[in-house]
Amino acid sequence: RYTVFAHVVSEQGALWGQRDSEPGGGLRPTSTWLPGETIQDNYGLPVLAGTPPGAYQIEVGMYDAATGQRLPVTSADGRSQGDHLLIGPLLVARPEMPPAVAALGMQHSVNAPVGPLRLLGYSLARLGQEPASAEFAGVDLVHLTLFWQAPQQPAADLTVSVQIRDGSGRVLRQRLAKPADGAYPTNGWAAGEVVRDQHRFGLDGLPPGVYQLAIELLETSGRRAGQATLGQVRVR
Repeated sequence: RYTVFAHVVSEQGALWGQRDSEPGGGLRPTSTWLPGETIQDNYGLPVLAGTPPGAYQIEVGMYDAATGQRLPVTSADGRSQGDHLLIGPLLVARPEMPPAVAALGMQHSVNAPVGPLRLLGYSLARLGQEPASAEFAGVDLVHLTLFWQAPQQPAADLTVSVQIRDGSGRVLRQRLAKPADGAYPTNGWAAGEVVRDQHRFGLDGLPPGVYQLAIELLETSGRRAGQATLGQVRVR
């Protein structure tokens, strides 16, 4: 009995929506399929609230729910295609109205100005897992989701600097990236728009201890446009 996964993904592989289920909503498990049988399997695939407008793809495949191991995909002529298929493009449009804050599923609410933007809140998790405590192993990849709102249309194309700092404020780790991995520059945002912004970074080499997680907004000149301290991160 295998589980089907259907994910909305960006070109960089970030996840923007998903649905995992046994076929037929659990009513047609693969162990009941007959050789040569064709199965029509429908999925309502949600797109996460605040997903930046743009082109995405749908990543589909199957896995063993007991182990998480994905099944290999082969082409009609027997060539290996990895462990998934990509269907698309899927075009996500800017919504007519921004989503309600409750629909964002934020782990932490902030609702404070950071330069020309407002940071509504953030979520923090190990990559591939649900948001939980801010404690990580040194080998973990951290998945930080920022939730922005533009009070007015920003004039600048801003870069987000995600930083891990020690107790004295010294930057030990830094990830520089434009929102949506550069696919949705801030100077294209509409007034009032809410944007989900995903960042992934490692903690390798950091000794066990408690650190500060902070962000800065930088203009193209490198000038700091705003900053905020989000909270503590513990490395065990």
